Amino acid sequence: MKKLSFIGLLLTIVAMSSAHAQSISSDGSILLETLTTSDGTWTFGAPYPYGLAGNWYINLNGQSAAGGVGSEMVVANSGMLYALGTDSNWYLWVNGGWMRTSSPTLAARPAMPLIVPSPDGSVLVGSLQTLAGTWTFGAAYPWAPGNWYINLNGQSAAGGIGSELVVANDGQVYALGTDDNWYVWQNGAWYGSANPLANSGPSGPSEPSGPNTVVMSVGPGGQYQTIAAAAAAADADSNPGNYYDIRVMPGTYTNDFPYVTRPMTIEVDPNSAGGPVVLNATVALPNQKGIILTVASLTVNGLTFTGAQIDNSLGGNGAGIRDQNTAPGATLTILNSTFTGNQEGILTGANADQTVTVMNSNFVNNGNPDINYFQHALYVGAAGSLTVSNSLFCGQLIGHNIKSRAQVTTISGNQIYDGAANAGCNAGSSSLAIDVPNGGVASISGNQIIQGATSQNNKMVDYGEEGLAYGNNSLVVSGNSFTNSGISNAVGIWDPSCMTAQLSNNTFIGITTMVDPANCAVFTDGGSVSPDGTILTAGSNGSLTTAAGTWSFGGPAPGRPGEWLIVLNGSASNGGISAKLEVANRGQMYALTAFGTWWVWNNGWSQTAAP
Repeated sequence: MKKLSFIGLLLTIVAMSSAHAQSISSDGSILLETLTTSDGTWTFGAPYPYGLAGNWYINLNGQSAAGGVGSEMVVANSGMLYALGTDSNWYLWVNGGWMRTSSPTLAARPAMPLIVPSPDGSVLVGSLQTLAGTWTFGAAYPWAPGNWYINLNGQSAAGGIGSELVVANDGQVYALGTDDNWYVWQNGAWYGSANPLANSGPSGPSEPSGPNTVVMSVGPGGQYQTIAAAAAAADADSNPGNYYDIRVMPGTYTNDFPYVTRPMTIEVDPNSAGGPVVLNATVALPNQKGIILTVASLTVNGLTFTGAQIDNSLGGNGAGIRDQNTAPGATLTILNSTFTGNQEGILTGANADQTVTVMNSNFVNNGNPDINYFQHALYVGAAGSLTVSNSLFCGQLIGHNIKSRAQVTTISGNQIYDGAANAGCNAGSSSLAIDVPNGGVASISGNQIIQGATSQNNKMVDYGEEGLAYGNNSLVVSGNSFTNSGISNAVGIWDPSCMTAQLSNNTFIGITTMVDPANCAVFTDGGSVSPDGTILTAGSNGSLTTAAGTWSFGGPAPGRPGEWLIVLNGSASNGGISAKLEVANRGQMYALTAFGTWWVWNNGWSQTAAP
């Protein structure tokens, strides 16, 4: 199941009139057609198509409001404009940009229309009804045949997918995927669950064909005191038709190293309130692999992994989870989990039939500090597919935040810090935000990618640098914000194989080159990058485009015959004037003065040699 994040932290400033004729909407107003604040008129544009189902582009005065998207807009707190995303996060419009905030104070909403919930045991044919609303299936999910997008009240239900919907356990909605994993809808999100029909009595619904779920408890007062003991007991069961759901009570489980040999779920006990479930390794991993070592399909929900390490002579790549599943139809699903202080967060092998999914999880301060051992926060081998959504990556040492050799890689709605600090994270020293070295079908959408001064690489995203290993290759990059501070000649996307990169609705801040090579990019939102050698002469009406934006000439420069003011994105470019502009050296902007001196733009003008 997916829960995707609101993308609104784009810092483009939209020019607007200082006065508006419309009256300002009162606090508590909710957008139906338009809202008006002191900034102007707010409307929704087109649906946001890049993985954040249920969100729409936000327009201010008919133009994009700094790239913001959301599902609802309200005016509150003395005329301030707030936007709500489908992930239930609120954002506030301040000084031409969006900042994350708490929920505004709102008046009581109108009562919802009376609905009649579907009884327990109902299975979706046309629609189902619960107190949350009306449930239907939407379009087919293209990356897992047999699954369909799940809609609630006509909108995506937090990106959820499944093959069957069931009402059970006093009106709750459960979804079954084609991987035979169950999920329950709670508080606006999906969580791994046991089969809700496994214990139905004679008068209840008949159990669907598939495995029987056996629930095991771990922790004080539970059946087992360690997760490893529960996993071993499950392994001893000779009935392959049983599926095990190991529910772990909150607490710290020190040096507890489960070995998973049959499909199962390991999750925080949904009936136990309290702190997190922490698997803490204080000794070198005895299996020399991971805190959890699995050779079978596994779902993990709500666990924290910390301290995984092995000696460098053994590879120095101790992982929170090490997956070595080679079975057909293998799955690894990670939900609502945290990996911190490990040499490697998650490491998988090469199984072309495996589906790897990571959602709503955090990868914080992982890595091996020895520069000779290049470890990653998330490293997926040659799998069938990898999906990463609504997750945080930061503080990674030396290696990459996300490295995928999968045939299909989908990365959406994440925050990825590449050599930049964040609250609760070290700056780290990672060398890439995203690496897709073998190509394949790659979709990178709706992410915030932030590169800082301690990154070991001026590139942020790599695609196909080791060659295209698959027959089907594509690169779509949409709705992301690329931000660099402290790295010179920063490159947003390195595409040495020159698989045409399809870019749309991205923002590049502090980036010298959006795509390298520049001629390997196509801007499907209408933009384009001027090729090296393109020249614009002072006094002409044309324009040039680089990663910094659109360049043109303004009026003649006073007292400088033959030179004109240089304009970048409609404003003066730090006082620059020249007789000629030229794009050269992989998309950099150069200016030639009437005196024959050359200047290059790098977030400001500096004198340089002729390009």
